[in-house]
Amino acid sequence: MIVKKKRVKIEESRSQLPIVRLMGRYLSSPTDPKKEAERWCVRNQELFHAEYIIVLGAGSGYHLMELVKRWPNKKVLVIEPFKELIAAVKEIHRHIFMLGIEFLNIRSIAEIYESEALKNALANNYSVADYNLNVYQNDFL
Repeated sequence: MIVKKKRVKIEESRSQLPIVRLMGRYLSSPTDPKKEAERWCVRNQELFHAEYIIVLGAGSGYHLMELVKRWPNKKVLVIEPFKELIAAVKEIHRHIFMLGIEFLNIRSIAEIYESEALKNALANNYSVADYNLNVYQNDFL
């Protein structure tokens, strides 16, 4: 019998907030993911002038929540290749779908060209923000 290990786990940060772990690596700060999200928004604020914000990477979702908190009128598309990660972020932030954030599970170049939401964003005023993965390993803790 083959047993598949879960690639995505939800654990608790030191600040007692849920965070995502993907294949053994934390996708946000294991100490304070909200503070990390605030810093991410400040570092990238020059990118958020556009009508559409395309974010590469869902992380634990705190950067997305901070983004829509600071710029509520923006249309946010998140490109994330791991479907399980999208589900975990939606579990952590249960009302995220009500904020207008759209998740695109895109794993290949071909899928980019098939996405109507992405085509629409690219035909308008857009910018791309990379959620620069501060990937934390166990030995970091």
